[in-house]
Amino acid sequence: MPVPCCGRRAHLADIGTHHQALIGCPFCRLLYDTTIIDELDGGHAAVLQVRDEQIALARRHPRRPRQTRDNA
Repeated sequence: MPVPCCGRRAHLADIGTHHQALIGCPFCRLLYDTTIIDELDGGHAAVLQVRDEQIALARRHPRRPRQTRDNA
């Protein structure tokens, strides 16, 4: 699903029978209260509400240095 802060796609882990969860964008570090809604047609929708605080740490793969002719 795209997150509202940056439009990048975030993949939610399976939250099982819980229909509410706290998620964080690993790119912008914003926290969202998330409610999962069963659309009764086999699909689900997510409603995200921004929290005031930001997360201090998010797991994200570090970028690799770009290959240039000088460091190749």
